Amino acid sequence: MKIFYAFIFLFTLSNTFSIAQERSEKEWKELKERQEYFAFQKDSTQKAKRLKFAKYVDAQDRQAPTEAQMERQLNYQVLLSRTDTTLKAIRISGAGYSELPQELFKHTEVEYLDLSRNKLTEEQLLTLTQFPKLKKLILDYNQLENLPKSFKKLKQLEYVSLVSNELDEKVKLHYISKVDTLYLSRNELHEVPRKIRRLKGLQKLMIKNNYLVDVRRIARLKKLTDLDVSFNPVFLSPYEFGKMAKLERLIANHANLKFIPKEITSISNLKMLSLAENQLTEIPSFIGDLDSLESLVLYKNQIAVIPSSLFKLQLNWLDLYHNQLKEVPSAISQLGELEILFLSHNQLEAIPETINELKQLKEFYVHHNQLRAFPAIDNLKELWIVRINNNQLSEFPESILSLEKLKELDLSSNMIGDLPVGIMEMHNLQSFRFNDNLVEKYTASHDEVEQLIQNLEQKGVEVTFE
Repeated sequence: MKIFYAFIFLFTLSNTFSIAQERSEKEWKELKERQEYFAFQKDSTQKAKRLKFAKYVDAQDRQAPTEAQMERQLNYQVLLSRTDTTLKAIRISGAGYSELPQELFKHTEVEYLDLSRNKLTEEQLLTLTQFPKLKKLILDYNQLENLPKSFKKLKQLEYVSLVSNELDEKVKLHYISKVDTLYLSRNELHEVPRKIRRLKGLQKLMIKNNYLVDVRRIARLKKLTDLDVSFNPVFLSPYEFGKMAKLERLIANHANLKFIPKEITSISNLKMLSLAENQLTEIPSFIGDLDSLESLVLYKNQIAVIPSSLFKLQLNWLDLYHNQLKEVPSAISQLGELEILFLSHNQLEAIPETINELKQLKEFYVHHNQLRAFPAIDNLKELWIVRINNNQLSEFPESILSLEKLKELDLSSNMIGDLPVGIMEMHNLQSFRFNDNLVEKYTASHDEVEQLIQNLEQKGVEVTFE
């Protein structure tokens, strides 16, 4: 009997495990495909890039500093030797330094130091411990392969930027464990560095333009509020979203994403979501569950429909530029807090009249569509940019004349034949584009339009016509 119950227990356990395993395999299928594809290309890509960089470094080593760099070095040295030693911020960027100038080290009170665009390696940074009050350090575009252990002594260091170096996943990030902001973009990272878990106070991480597929280690950063993993072939694991409870801004542009996982709704504090230049074909209905969301950026995808649930949000920024939209629901009027709206480069033939209810709207972009008419927008008193160019409008939208705060108006590349005299009463207008319309030359209408254009130019408006 005991053997029988033991068998039942093992069978149940095995069945439960198989169900979990099936779900796991399904959700991680995309990750496996990406890893296999990436492994196939990884060696050749890495070798080619390192060869290219090696040639560049070798050429730089042989080449003496350019005349411009030598002049810049001289200027920096003179400046550093003459200025007060209580300087809080120093920038010596783009001078081609392969060693730090000695004049720098008398400024021990410095808190901000920019050493970008030089030829510095790990060895040249050992002496930075002479700046015990250093809070912000910028080392972009150098030749760093790692960080020196001496960085442990920089106890006040909060912000480090290491963009465009030679750092890989073995970089010793635990030497800067106190930082709250870290830039690792454009390096040689094929994995998220293991030591990143030691940065327990990290709040902002920019790690775009690398070769990352799996970003699960980032979920261990419990205080992270800002994350940018753009331009990586990333797989956003559904399981990890619940662990990033404090995340407020997530950017994963150009990351080959095909869907938005439902588990993203567990990030209750998410205010900004940018998934531009991916392969998304829809906005899922659960997007409306992101109660804190203020900015949604989805330009250059393949989205054809705006779900009604989106209008539950309190968005102030909505970017659906360059998708496949054919219609804008009238319910868009529910986005009462919206300030910036991008609907350009779609297939829209009309804009709903309810757009006139978005009274907080400041910027409206609807160019490069198929609009034959334009709705009244006279209630949108906060508008200061309106771009309706490259459509099929045959008449000037008269309601625009009542927009007192409007500074930029683009009606170019339409089919409009004349201009209303009332345009002269738009006193805040600074830029007006009206080229490539149907104003026929050598006609009375053309002469009237040309006179209005001249009057606008005399008022200081920058006008593009014909």
